[in-house]
Amino acid sequence: MMCNHLVSRWLVGNILRGTLLVGAVFGGLLLFFDFLDALDRLGQPGWTVFRVLGYALLLQPGRWVEMAPVALLVGTLVALAQLARHSELAVLRTVGLSPYRLWRLVAIAALAVAAATMALAEWVVPVTERLARQWDEGIGVDAAQRSPRRGLWVRDGDRFVHIGAVRDAQTIGDVWWYRLEPGDKPRLQAIDHAPEGIYDAAQEGWYFPEVERRTFQDDAVRQETLRDHFWRSELTPETLAVLWVKPQRMRLDVLYRYIQFLQKNGGESKPFEAAFWRKVLLPLLLVVMATLAVPFVMGHGRTVQLGWRIFAGTMLGVAFFLLTQLSDRIVAVWGVSPFVSALLPLLFFAFLAIALWWRIEQR
Repeated sequence: MMCNHLVSRWLVGNILRGTLLVGAVFGGLLLFFDFLDALDRLGQPGWTVFRVLGYALLLQPGRWVEMAPVALLVGTLVALAQLARHSELAVLRTVGLSPYRLWRLVAIAALAVAAATMALAEWVVPVTERLARQWDEGIGVDAAQRSPRRGLWVRDGDRFVHIGAVRDAQTIGDVWWYRLEPGDKPRLQAIDHAPEGIYDAAQEGWYFPEVERRTFQDDAVRQETLRDHFWRSELTPETLAVLWVKPQRMRLDVLYRYIQFLQKNGGESKPFEAAFWRKVLLPLLLVVMATLAVPFVMGHGRTVQLGWRIFAGTMLGVAFFLLTQLSDRIVAVWGVSPFVSALLPLLFFAFLAIALWWRIEQR
Protein backbone atom coordinates (compact mmCIF):
# COMPACT_ATOMS: atom_id res chain seq x y z
CA MET A 1 0.00 0.00 0.00
CA MET A 2 2.83 2.34 0.95
CA CYS A 3 4.62 1.38 -2.26
CA ASN A 4 1.54 2.21 -4.34
CA HIS A 5 1.26 5.57 -2.61
CA LEU A 6 4.92 6.36 -3.28
CA VAL A 7 4.60 5.35 -6.93
CA SER A 8 1.53 7.56 -7.31
CA ARG A 9 3.30 10.55 -5.78
CA TRP A 10 6.35 9.90 -7.93
CA LEU A 11 4.31 9.77 -11.17
CA VAL A 12 2.25 12.85 -10.33
CA GLY A 13 5.42 14.71 -9.34
CA ASN A 14 7.06 13.83 -12.67
CA ILE A 15 4.05 15.13 -14.59
CA LEU A 16 3.96 18.38 -12.58
CA ARG A 17 7.71 18.92 -13.07
CA GLY A 18 7.34 18.28 -16.79
CA THR A 19 4.50 20.79 -16.98
CA LEU A 20 6.50 23.41 -15.08
CA LEU A 21 9.50 22.84 -17.35
CA VAL A 22 7.44 23.24 -20.53
CA GLY A 23 5.62 26.22 -19.01
CA ALA A 24 8.96 27.86 -18.20
CA VAL A 25 10.18 27.36 -21.78
CA PHE A 26 6.95 28.69 -23.31
CA GLY A 27 6.83 31.49 -20.74
CA GLY A 28 10.36 32.57 -21.59
CA LEU A 29 9.51 32.71 -25.27
CA LEU A 30 6.32 34.69 -24.64
CA LEU A 31 8.18 37.09 -22.35
CA PHE A 32 10.77 37.66 -25.07
CA PHE A 33 8.09 38.33 -27.70
CA ASP A 34 6.14 40.65 -25.38
CA PHE A 35 9.36 42.53 -24.63
CA LEU A 36 10.08 42.93 -28.35
CA ASP A 37 6.49 44.03 -28.98
CA ALA A 38 6.75 46.71 -26.29
CA LEU A 39 10.07 48.13 -27.47
CA ASP A 40 8.29 50.63 -29.76
CA ARG A 41 7.18 52.47 -26.58
CA LEU A 42 10.77 53.53 -25.84
CA GLY A 43 10.26 56.73 -27.81
CA GLN A 44 7.37 57.82 -25.57
CA PRO A 45 7.86 59.99 -22.45
CA GLY A 46 8.60 58.02 -19.29
CA TRP A 47 9.39 54.73 -21.03
CA THR A 48 12.76 53.10 -20.37
CA VAL A 49 14.11 49.60 -21.04
CA PHE A 50 13.36 48.64 -17.43
CA ARG A 51 9.79 49.90 -17.72
CA VAL A 52 9.32 47.94 -20.96
CA LEU A 53 10.61 44.82 -19.20
CA GLY A 54 8.32 45.45 -16.23
CA TYR A 55 5.36 45.88 -18.56
CA ALA A 56 6.16 42.59 -20.32
CA LEU A 57 6.50 40.80 -16.96
CA LEU A 58 3.07 42.05 -15.86
CA LEU A 59 1.54 40.32 -18.89
CA GLN A 60 3.00 36.90 -18.08
CA PRO A 61 0.46 35.62 -15.50
CA GLY A 62 -2.27 36.05 -18.12
CA ARG A 63 -0.10 34.32 -20.71
CA TRP A 64 0.33 31.32 -18.40
CA VAL A 65 -3.43 30.95 -17.98
CA GLU A 66 -3.81 30.99 -21.77
CA MET A 67 -1.07 28.44 -22.42
CA ALA A 68 -1.82 26.16 -19.41
CA PRO A 69 -3.71 23.53 -21.51
CA VAL A 70 -0.87 23.31 -24.03
CA ALA A 71 1.83 23.31 -21.34
CA LEU A 72 0.04 20.53 -19.46
CA LEU A 73 -0.36 18.44 -22.62
CA VAL A 74 3.25 18.76 -23.72
CA GLY A 75 4.55 18.48 -20.14
CA THR A 76 2.62 15.26 -19.56
CA LEU A 77 3.92 13.90 -22.88
CA VAL A 78 7.51 14.74 -21.93
CA ALA A 79 7.20 13.20 -18.44
CA LEU A 80 5.57 9.96 -19.59
CA ALA A 81 7.82 9.66 -22.63
CA GLN A 82 10.89 9.93 -20.42
CA LEU A 83 9.54 7.15 -18.21
CA ALA A 84 8.82 5.00 -21.27
CA ARG A 85 12.29 5.72 -22.69
CA HIS A 86 13.99 4.37 -19.56
CA SER A 87 11.59 1.39 -19.35
CA GLU A 88 10.22 2.63 -16.01
CA LEU A 89 6.70 2.82 -17.39
CA ALA A 90 6.99 -0.73 -18.76
CA VAL A 91 8.11 -2.01 -15.34
CA LEU A 92 5.16 -0.27 -13.65
CA ARG A 93 2.73 -1.78 -16.14
CA THR A 94 4.26 -5.21 -15.52
CA VAL A 95 3.63 -4.95 -11.78
CA GLY A 96 0.00 -3.91 -12.26
CA LEU A 97 -0.24 -0.27 -13.36
CA SER A 98 -3.30 -0.36 -15.60
CA PRO A 99 -4.08 2.32 -18.22
CA TYR A 100 -7.08 3.37 -16.14
CA ARG A 101 -4.96 3.89 -13.01
CA LEU A 102 -2.37 5.77 -15.02
CA TRP A 103 -5.17 8.02 -16.31
CA ARG A 104 -6.34 8.64 -12.74
CA LEU A 105 -2.86 9.79 -11.75
CA VAL A 106 -2.66 12.02 -14.83
CA ALA A 107 -6.08 13.46 -13.94
CA ILE A 108 -4.88 14.21 -10.38
CA ALA A 109 -1.90 16.10 -11.79
CA ALA A 110 -4.21 17.95 -14.20
CA LEU A 111 -6.53 18.96 -11.35
CA ALA A 112 -3.53 20.27 -9.38
CA VAL A 113 -2.51 22.36 -12.39
CA ALA A 114 -6.15 23.47 -12.77
CA ALA A 115 -6.31 24.61 -9.13
CA ALA A 116 -3.09 26.63 -9.49
CA THR A 117 -4.23 28.09 -12.82
CA MET A 118 -7.66 29.09 -11.49
CA ALA A 119 -6.08 30.71 -8.44
CA LEU A 120 -3.75 32.64 -10.75
CA ALA A 121 -6.64 33.62 -13.03
CA GLU A 122 -8.87 34.78 -10.17
CA TRP A 123 -6.49 36.63 -7.87
CA VAL A 124 -3.33 37.52 -9.78
CA VAL A 125 -4.16 38.05 -13.45
CA PRO A 126 -6.85 40.75 -12.99
CA VAL A 127 -4.44 42.82 -10.89
CA THR A 128 -1.38 42.45 -13.13
CA GLU A 129 -3.44 42.95 -16.31
CA ARG A 130 -5.00 46.15 -14.95
CA LEU A 131 -1.61 47.45 -13.84
CA ALA A 132 -0.09 46.68 -17.24
CA ARG A 133 -2.95 48.38 -19.09
CA GLN A 134 -2.87 51.44 -16.84
CA TRP A 135 0.91 51.59 -17.12
CA ASP A 136 0.62 51.42 -20.88
CA GLU A 137 -2.05 54.14 -20.96
CA GLY A 138 -0.04 56.50 -18.76
CA ILE A 139 -1.64 56.06 -15.33
CA GLY A 140 0.78 57.03 -12.61
CA VAL A 141 3.19 58.80 -14.99
CA ASP A 142 1.46 62.10 -15.58
CA ALA A 143 -1.90 63.10 -14.16
CA ALA A 144 -2.66 65.01 -17.36
CA GLN A 145 -2.34 61.83 -19.41
CA ARG A 146 -4.67 59.59 -17.46
CA SER A 147 -7.37 59.20 -20.10
CA PRO A 148 -7.29 55.83 -21.83
CA ARG A 149 -7.02 55.66 -25.59
CA ARG A 150 -10.45 54.07 -25.77
CA GLY A 151 -13.25 54.99 -23.40
CA LEU A 152 -16.04 52.78 -22.11
CA TRP A 153 -19.55 52.83 -23.57
CA VAL A 154 -22.47 51.67 -21.43
CA ARG A 155 -26.24 51.93 -21.73
CA ASP A 156 -28.29 53.24 -18.83
CA GLY A 157 -31.99 53.08 -19.67
CA ASP A 158 -32.69 55.64 -22.41
CA ARG A 159 -29.18 57.08 -22.15
CA PHE A 160 -25.89 56.04 -23.67
CA VAL A 161 -22.92 56.92 -21.48
CA HIS A 162 -19.29 57.32 -22.50
CA ILE A 163 -16.64 57.34 -19.76
CA GLY A 164 -13.44 58.75 -21.15
CA ALA A 165 -11.13 58.50 -18.14
CA VAL A 166 -10.67 56.53 -14.93
CA ARG A 167 -8.66 58.64 -12.50
CA ASP A 168 -8.48 56.09 -9.70
CA ALA A 169 -10.62 53.42 -8.03
CA GLN A 170 -13.36 55.93 -7.07
CA THR A 171 -13.06 58.71 -9.65
CA ILE A 172 -14.02 58.94 -13.32
CA GLY A 173 -13.69 61.82 -15.75
CA ASP A 174 -14.76 63.16 -19.13
CA VAL A 175 -18.22 61.60 -18.85
CA TRP A 176 -20.81 62.13 -21.61
CA TRP A 177 -24.53 61.20 -21.49
CA TYR A 178 -26.55 61.01 -24.69
CA ARG A 179 -30.25 60.90 -23.83
CA LEU A 180 -32.79 59.71 -26.42
CA GLU A 181 -36.52 60.29 -26.59
CA PRO A 182 -38.51 57.08 -26.03
CA GLY A 183 -40.42 55.62 -28.95
CA ASP A 184 -40.04 53.65 -32.14
CA LYS A 185 -37.97 56.41 -33.74
CA PRO A 186 -35.78 57.79 -30.95
CA ARG A 187 -34.34 61.25 -31.38
CA LEU A 188 -31.42 62.82 -29.53
CA GLN A 189 -32.95 64.83 -26.71
CA ALA A 190 -30.00 66.05 -24.65
CA ILE A 191 -26.25 65.77 -24.17
CA ASP A 192 -24.67 66.09 -20.73
CA HIS A 193 -20.97 66.38 -19.96
CA ALA A 194 -19.12 66.24 -16.64
CA PRO A 195 -15.36 66.68 -16.24
CA GLU A 196 -15.21 64.51 -13.12
CA GLY A 197 -17.33 62.28 -10.90
CA ILE A 198 -16.78 60.51 -7.55
CA TYR A 199 -18.43 57.26 -6.50
CA ASP A 200 -20.65 57.41 -3.41
CA ALA A 201 -20.93 53.87 -2.06
CA ALA A 202 -23.56 54.84 0.52
CA GLN A 203 -26.01 56.05 -2.16
CA GLU A 204 -24.82 53.56 -4.80
CA GLY A 205 -24.13 56.12 -7.47
CA TRP A 206 -21.83 58.82 -8.82
CA TYR A 207 -21.63 62.43 -7.58
CA PHE A 208 -20.71 65.16 -10.10
CA PRO A 209 -19.97 68.66 -8.79
CA GLU A 210 -20.81 70.21 -12.17
CA VAL A 211 -22.58 68.98 -15.31
CA GLU A 212 -23.01 70.93 -18.55
CA ARG A 213 -26.33 70.07 -20.24
CA ARG A 214 -27.44 70.83 -23.80
CA THR A 215 -31.11 70.17 -24.51
CA PHE A 216 -32.28 70.00 -28.13
CA GLN A 217 -35.65 71.65 -28.73
CA ASP A 218 -37.58 72.08 -31.97
CA ASP A 219 -35.96 75.37 -32.94
CA ALA A 220 -33.17 75.93 -30.41
CA VAL A 221 -30.53 74.40 -28.16
CA ARG A 222 -30.82 75.24 -24.49
CA GLN A 223 -27.64 75.13 -22.40
CA GLU A 224 -27.48 75.02 -18.62
CA THR A 225 -25.13 74.06 -15.79
CA LEU A 226 -26.24 71.59 -13.14
CA ARG A 227 -24.63 71.71 -9.71
CA ASP A 228 -24.23 68.74 -7.38
CA HIS A 229 -25.65 66.27 -9.89
CA PHE A 230 -26.09 62.64 -8.80
CA TRP A 231 -26.19 59.66 -11.18
CA ARG A 232 -27.63 56.54 -9.59
CA SER A 233 -26.29 53.56 -11.53
CA GLU A 234 -25.37 49.90 -11.20
CA LEU A 235 -22.04 50.77 -12.76
CA THR A 236 -19.64 50.45 -9.82
CA PRO A 237 -15.87 51.04 -9.69
CA GLU A 238 -15.40 47.26 -9.67
CA THR A 239 -17.46 46.93 -12.83
CA LEU A 240 -15.33 49.64 -14.44
CA ALA A 241 -12.42 47.21 -14.23
CA VAL A 242 -13.50 46.04 -17.69
CA LEU A 243 -11.99 49.26 -19.01
CA TRP A 244 -8.55 47.87 -18.17
CA VAL A 245 -8.96 44.09 -18.21
CA LYS A 246 -9.95 41.88 -21.15
CA PRO A 247 -13.01 39.66 -20.53
CA GLN A 248 -10.91 36.46 -20.38
CA ARG A 249 -8.67 38.07 -17.72
CA MET A 250 -11.47 39.17 -15.37
CA ARG A 251 -12.54 37.43 -12.18
CA LEU A 252 -15.53 35.12 -12.48
CA ASP A 253 -17.69 37.11 -10.04
CA VAL A 254 -16.90 40.41 -11.80
CA LEU A 255 -17.65 38.80 -15.17
CA TYR A 256 -20.97 37.49 -13.90
CA ARG A 257 -22.05 40.86 -12.49
CA TYR A 258 -21.01 42.69 -15.63
CA ILE A 259 -22.94 40.20 -17.80
CA GLN A 260 -26.03 40.89 -15.65
CA PHE A 261 -25.45 44.63 -16.03
CA LEU A 262 -25.15 44.39 -19.82
CA GLN A 263 -28.21 42.18 -20.18
CA LYS A 264 -30.29 44.50 -18.01
CA ASN A 265 -29.23 47.56 -20.01
CA GLY A 266 -29.44 46.02 -23.47
CA GLY A 267 -25.68 45.72 -24.02
CA GLU A 268 -23.81 43.08 -26.00
CA SER A 269 -22.93 40.43 -23.43
CA LYS A 270 -22.04 37.41 -25.58
CA PRO A 271 -18.23 37.95 -25.62
CA PHE A 272 -18.29 38.19 -21.83
CA GLU A 273 -20.52 35.13 -21.53
CA ALA A 274 -18.10 33.15 -23.72
CA ALA A 275 -15.19 34.22 -21.52
CA PHE A 276 -17.19 33.27 -18.41
CA TRP A 277 -17.98 29.75 -19.62
CA ARG A 278 -14.44 29.21 -20.89
CA LYS A 279 -13.10 29.93 -17.41
CA VAL A 280 -15.71 27.69 -15.77
CA LEU A 281 -14.83 24.81 -18.10
CA LEU A 282 -11.05 25.29 -17.80
CA PRO A 283 -10.45 22.56 -15.13
CA LEU A 284 -12.33 19.99 -17.23
CA LEU A 285 -10.44 21.07 -20.35
CA LEU A 286 -7.11 20.59 -18.55
CA VAL A 287 -8.08 17.04 -17.56
CA VAL A 288 -9.01 16.27 -21.18
CA MET A 289 -5.74 17.73 -22.53
CA ALA A 290 -3.70 15.66 -20.06
CA THR A 291 -5.73 12.57 -20.99
CA LEU A 292 -4.62 13.01 -24.60
CA ALA A 293 -1.00 12.41 -23.60
CA VAL A 294 -1.53 8.88 -22.25
CA PRO A 295 -2.48 7.15 -25.54
CA PHE A 296 0.53 8.75 -27.27
CA VAL A 297 2.87 7.07 -24.80
CA MET A 298 1.11 3.77 -24.15
CA GLY A 299 0.32 3.26 -27.81
CA HIS A 300 3.93 3.46 -28.97
CA GLY A 301 6.10 2.64 -25.98
CA ARG A 302 9.78 3.20 -26.77
CA THR A 303 9.42 3.05 -30.54
CA VAL A 304 8.73 6.75 -31.04
CA GLN A 305 11.30 9.44 -30.36
CA LEU A 306 10.72 12.05 -27.66
CA GLY A 307 11.07 14.84 -30.22
CA TRP A 308 8.17 13.47 -32.24
CA ARG A 309 5.95 13.35 -29.17
CA ILE A 310 6.80 16.95 -28.29
CA PHE A 311 6.11 17.99 -31.88
CA ALA A 312 2.75 16.16 -31.85
CA GLY A 313 1.80 17.80 -28.55
CA THR A 314 2.77 21.23 -29.85
CA MET A 315 0.68 20.72 -33.00
CA LEU A 316 -2.29 19.74 -30.85
CA GLY A 317 -1.68 22.90 -28.85
CA VAL A 318 -1.74 24.96 -32.06
CA ALA A 319 -4.98 23.20 -33.03
CA PHE A 320 -6.41 24.07 -29.60
CA PHE A 321 -5.49 27.74 -30.05
CA LEU A 322 -6.99 27.89 -33.55
CA LEU A 323 -10.17 26.14 -32.43
CA THR A 324 -10.54 28.58 -29.53
CA GLN A 325 -10.18 31.53 -31.90
CA LEU A 326 -12.69 29.94 -34.27
CA SER A 327 -15.23 29.47 -31.49
CA ASP A 328 -14.91 33.18 -30.63
CA ARG A 329 -15.62 34.10 -34.26
CA ILE A 330 -18.63 31.77 -34.31
CA VAL A 331 -20.17 33.73 -31.43
CA ALA A 332 -19.54 37.08 -33.15
CA VAL A 333 -20.61 36.11 -36.69
CA TRP A 334 -23.27 33.40 -36.32
CA GLY A 335 -24.66 34.29 -32.92
CA VAL A 336 -24.07 30.81 -31.50
CA SER A 337 -24.67 30.35 -27.79
CA PRO A 338 -21.55 31.40 -25.81
CA PHE A 339 -21.79 28.20 -23.76
CA VAL A 340 -21.76 26.08 -26.92
CA SER A 341 -18.80 28.01 -28.34
CA ALA A 342 -16.84 27.56 -25.10
CA LEU A 343 -17.72 23.85 -25.15
CA LEU A 344 -16.51 23.24 -28.73
CA PRO A 345 -12.73 22.91 -28.02
CA LEU A 346 -13.47 20.71 -25.01
CA LEU A 347 -15.73 18.39 -27.01
CA PHE A 348 -13.29 18.17 -29.91
CA PHE A 349 -10.36 17.10 -27.76
CA ALA A 350 -12.57 14.85 -25.62
CA PHE A 351 -13.68 12.93 -28.73
CA LEU A 352 -10.06 12.79 -29.92
CA ALA A 353 -8.95 11.36 -26.55
CA ILE A 354 -11.76 8.79 -26.60
CA ALA A 355 -10.80 7.72 -30.13
CA LEU A 356 -7.13 7.30 -29.19
CA TRP A 357 -8.01 5.34 -26.06
CA TRP A 358 -10.35 3.09 -28.06
CA ARG A 359 -7.53 2.44 -30.54
CA ILE A 360 -5.25 1.31 -27.70
CA GLU A 361 -7.93 -0.98 -26.30
CA GLN A 362 -8.28 -2.65 -29.72
CA ARG A 363 -4.61 -3.59 -29.82
